[in-house]
Amino acid sequence: MELKVELKDNNRRTQNGELLYTSSDSVIGTLHVMLSPPSTPVEHVGLKIELIGEIRVLFDQDKCPPFVSLTKTIASVGSLTESGTFEFEFGNADKPHDSYQGANLALRYYIRATLARNYLPDIVTETPFQVANTKTLPKANPTISMEVGIEDCLHIEFEYQKSKFHVNDVIVGRVFFLLVRIKIKHMELAIVKRESAQSASNFVVISIYIYIYIIHVVTLFV
Repeated sequence: MELKVELKDNNRRTQNGELLYTSSDSVIGTLHVMLSPPSTPVEHVGLKIELIGEIRVLFDQDKCPPFVSLTKTIASVGSLTESGTFEFEFGNADKPHDSYQGANLALRYYIRATLARNYLPDIVTETPFQVANTKTLPKANPTISMEVGIEDCLHIEFEYQKSKFHVNDVIVGRVFFLLVRIKIKHMELAIVKRESAQSASNFVVISIYIYIYIIHVVTLFV
């Protein structure tokens, strides 16, 4: 016997091969129940379908409870005597967080279909999907200024045009060498993604370099 979940795309965009939804979108699909061989009845104690949203800390075996858990009962206790299809809909299901896959942390959504049986293992299938919530532009987006250096030897000032960026934005800024009294052999700017993950017993922070931009590979002495 096989269970298969087919989500209706309605010309919906995909991300990493999975259908993409927003927080307020309904999740609609079809559950296919296929008997094998077709004429063999299957006894069960319930057939259900769930919408699950959960966070998994990859370095910890303990599972966090789901932050979204919605259930629809397809069939109660009985016997399946033939293959069939069942329509389902989770209307306006709240999906508050964006999907995320990191080095130590994963936030994922999926549809899970379960056929429960008394003396045999349950038959379970999961079909993942992605969530990306759009947000309005911030009303305040001030510039960023930062100073670094070594006392009486080096004084550098960085300035960026704004503090919040869209994923498609170009980061524009300026670097001012206000004081240089040492030899500079190498200088670069880097875009770094910092990820922190916490479980009951561990707290891990890692930094991932997304892009490194070389500004100077020269020797300066003023």
